[in-house]
Amino acid sequence: TSIEKQLVDLGKQMISFTASDGAKAVVRILAAQATNFPELAQDAYREGWLRAVQSIAALLDRMGEKGLARI
Repeated sequence: TSIEKQLVDLGKQMISFTASDGAKAVVRILAAQATNFPELAQDAYREGWLRAVQSIAALLDRMGEKGLARI
């Protein structure tokens, strides 16, 4: 499959996960507890969504360096 299709599929998976009932419940819990445990919300963001985005960015950088994608 093409790089474009792989990225679109990955994006769909990320959206599907973040729109799931379980993910929404975790977000509600984190929001409710943010004042008591601000580091918990920060860690969840850093280890969740941000980590995924950084991984995709690194992958795109490597593809660009190899000439597989123009970014």
